[in-house]
Amino acid sequence: MITRVRAGADGSVLECIRQHDHAALSAALAEAWCLDGVLDDEVRFAVRFHDVAWVGLDHRVVLTAGGDPHSFLDHPLGPRYRALITGVDLVEHGSPYAGLLCSRHHARFSALSDDEASQAHLAHEQARQARLWSRLDAVQQARADADLALLQLFDALSLFVCCNEPGTVTWPFHRDGFRFGAHRLQARWDGPARVRLDPDPLVAPVTWSYPAFRWDDAGVLVDRVDHTVTIGG
Repeated sequence: MITRVRAGADGSVLECIRQHDHAALSAALAEAWCLDGVLDDEVRFAVRFHDVAWVGLDHRVVLTAGGDPHSFLDHPLGPRYRALITGVDLVEHGSPYAGLLCSRHHARFSALSDDEASQAHLAHEQARQARLWSRLDAVQQARADADLALLQLFDALSLFVCCNEPGTVTWPFHRDGFRFGAHRLQARWDGPARVRLDPDPLVAPVTWSYPAFRWDDAGVLVDRVDHTVTIGG
């Protein structure tokens, strides 16, 4: 679950955006990408489904002791890692190459922690990656790092939209831009419903509508509000 603050009629409110919905924006950006050519189908598949593991987890929020929802940054590790394994299993079933990219994408976060659950998840995914790597052809092996960087870029650009309070930069990450390969992008808000990119790598602006929610005392998502944002142009 993604959590962010937005301005409401009665002051600022905390709202939730589901992870798989955020991945839909990542996918829309990948579809409109025109820098260095059109993306491979398997890369676009990986981008669209990189957070499919969160569909079940985000059915309702998990509340902290203070009554706020856990976000993807602090979600309890046991359920998180079990869901991630299942999610990458699903992606791998559709495309082994996309499964490799998604495994590498998620495993880098568990590599940052030395707790037992994180290290067990890392070992599981490293074994998966070794198995899948042996099935790739030479072309896929040569481009895997660059394709992973693109997956991470689309994920980060979507998080910039979803995690910041609309119209301002409150999310602490990527304030100095987005780097991938030899390229660098800068994103800035142009009002609460427009994000400009410099340089603009999209063939046309992407307009995306997405739901955000509040929650009740049981963690059930309620009070849906639909937002629309345009990226690029």
